[in-house]
Amino acid sequence: MDLNTFALKDLLSAAIAAEQEAQAVYTALSRRVRNFMLQDRLRFLAAEEERHAVVVRTIFDQECPGQSPELGAPSPVPLPRITIPAESVPLSEILLQAVAAERAAHDFYMSLSARFSDNAKTAWMLRYLARMENAHITMFEEEVRSLEEREAAEDIFPMSHLGP
Repeated sequence: MDLNTFALKDLLSAAIAAEQEAQAVYTALSRRVRNFMLQDRLRFLAAEEERHAVVVRTIFDQECPGQSPELGAPSPVPLPRITIPAESVPLSEILLQAVAAERAAHDFYMSLSARFSDNAKTAWMLRYLARMENAHITMFEEEVRSLEEREAAEDIFPMSHLGP
């Protein structure tokens, strides 16, 4: 992903907005699921996204002093969005959207880090955020596998999750 044609202010604004949106989505999902372990994991990820937004905002403040991020502006780069559709949509499908969004965030941060070849600390922090996004991908992929197994079992044995 070549980000050199975009203004740094726009890229950092898009990153802050994306992190805030992910935080809101993961919080909403945590309220929707019944599995307490998945609820905890989603709350953890929401808190991580909130911290990522703070980190990117700090970078924004350093790189664009005296300016405010434009959080409502359209993103200059295509970043997948996570939508929470009706409850009839399997949770695994929603989490697959999260995997795509986290993968795009990883690629975005890796590309953005290249813009900071003269600032090793900021470049390192952006690569660190990219690695964190990879960890989120792994978490979501594990949850998707688990959910798909359960969803398949429920197709064969309806209400099997209720117990004896």
